[in-house]
Amino acid sequence: MYNQLYKHSYWGGLRMAKQLLVIGNGFDRWCRLESSFSQFMDDRVSKSPRIYTDIKRYMNGETISPIGIDQVLRENIDKIDKDFLIWDLVFLLNSTIGNDAIMWCDIEQIINKYLTASYSKIDGKLVNYWSFFEHQMIINDRPIIPTNMIQLTDYENITPYIYMYMKKKEIKRIDKNNPFIYKLISDHLRKFEEDFCRYLNNKLRLNQSYIDNKMALLNKLTVSKINLEETQILSFNYTYIKVLNQITKVENVHGTLSNNNCIIGIDNSKIDYDNPVYRFTKTYRKVDYYSKNNTKVVVDVLSDDFTHITFFGHSLNEQDYAYFQSIFDTLDIYNSHVKLLFLFSVYDETKRDLIQTEITSKVVRLLEDYGRTFISSPAKGKNLLHKLLISSRLKIKEIPQIPSEIDYADDLFVY
Repeated sequence: MYNQLYKHSYWGGLRMAKQLLVIGNGFDRWCRLESSFSQFMDDRVSKSPRIYTDIKRYMNGETISPIGIDQVLRENIDKIDKDFLIWDLVFLLNSTIGNDAIMWCDIEQIINKYLTASYSKIDGKLVNYWSFFEHQMIINDRPIIPTNMIQLTDYENITPYIYMYMKKKEIKRIDKNNPFIYKLISDHLRKFEEDFCRYLNNKLRLNQSYIDNKMALLNKLTVSKINLEETQILSFNYTYIKVLNQITKVENVHGTLSNNNCIIGIDNSKIDYDNPVYRFTKTYRKVDYYSKNNTKVVVDVLSDDFTHITFFGHSLNEQDYAYFQSIFDTLDIYNSHVKLLFLFSVYDETKRDLIQTEITSKVVRLLEDYGRTFISSPAKGKNLLHKLLISSRLKIKEIPQIPSEIDYADDLFVY
């Protein structure tokens, strides 16, 4: 079944098609890799100190406290050990959104919210909030939450405990004008990334079906009767895809497991470069990494001769719109003949209608948002989606969730 993969074809002098394939975590999940954020955190909690378990129980509604998470943390402050990270606390307190497990696309928003949230009791800056607790609310090495502040947000409630973590580690005093706090939480985020790299490498090592599933999926995504001669891959995953024959280039946008560089960051579009929070942006992190690793080569997968752009397994969330805008601009999707293909899988049959509605809404939102960038031609921008439809250049299609059910005779690229 897989012997078609990576084989070239040429059909009687016809123009060869060239594809840009954009993949996200849904690609690896389809291949049965336990790479979701919730799976990682569940594994982390199962191997971690009791504080993780107690916080998780609180979030699951298994414990009742008159002052909520504050008491849970207060009772566990002495159980913090060297493996406990600030971001564990932040992410655990946001481990669910409604009834849905948190996803990787939510992580950026959580990090951004914690770093830039307007703290209600002081002037809105994280460093000043820390200083506020240090000078007014720490008594006998314990955080004290006055009764009139019990209703603080979770982001505000956890801050004194993060401060206590620092005290426990004998870290120097934090002054509101000292940016050291940002270095601390940045170091903790890097440690969190390293832990995730180890987790994912271990899951890959234990997963005997991943390679076969990945080959089957790439076979489906790169072989067509339309003379699809070349595929370049823009991957938002950390896993490795081999460059071979038809797959000519692969760029892992946020780093790779192979060099233990998994970047978890935030979008830079609304953060000034002189803001200390800027060091948490993916752009800064990538520049920093490239400057320190001269052997790293950025693979250029942004050319103007693609005939097809295919998306699979990506959440299409706003944090990555800048990437897509660059692609659409380069290919001039309004005036060109490039075709857009958005693929999805139904991972839960009881949610089929919801999943189909969500992918359609995300595609429409992405294209409508891109249309708004047509500053000099707003009418064209508004008409973009319509033009793609009437010219048969937009397609949303389902791929079976089970690898054995893939129909290779069903050509994805025949519109």
